Amino acid sequence: MLGKINGISPISNMNRIEETVKTKTVIGSDSVSISSDAEKMSQLLALREKVAQAPDIRQDKVEEVMNQMKNPDFINDTVLSAVADKLMEIFKI
Repeated sequence: MLGKINGISPISNMNRIEETVKTKTVIGSDSVSISSDAEKMSQLLALREKVAQAPDIRQDKVEEVMNQMKNPDFINDTVLSAVADKLMEIFKI
């Protein structure tokens, strides 16, 4: 009587379980190649992200410094030393 409940036969269930347990082992290798165009696009994307993270140029500050530099008394040893220190910091010298 149990074999007829919902039309399920215990023996046919065992066969199905055995079939799902069987697996094949396949040995092979996969490879991926990237075209030179894709590499260039990747580099451009990385550069674009760096530019987006760079600070904006404050034109008002640039103009202010340009006006100060026109004054001969502005450029002295203190200013030159500060500029040299900043350049060395930027270029990691």
